[in-house]
Amino acid sequence: MLRVGTGKVFLSAADLASLNKVIRFELHSAHRIHLVNWVVQLLILCALAWLLAHGITGPLFVYPWSY
Repeated sequence: MLRVGTGKVFLSAADLASLNKVIRFELHSAHRIHLVNWVVQLLILCALAWLLAHGITGPLFVYPWSY
């Protein structure tokens, strides 16, 4: 028996198995979204670091004959 708000719901074993699959899928999706969020933040950080280094010192790896 599962309480939802003020009511009660009776769940069978099949219902619990389906609910388990849904919960696992949602947790896996949340982990994937967290990973994508982390990668985007890392790319933004690298781009900002490159932009600041390039703006302050000029190109970091420049051959003398490329001026």
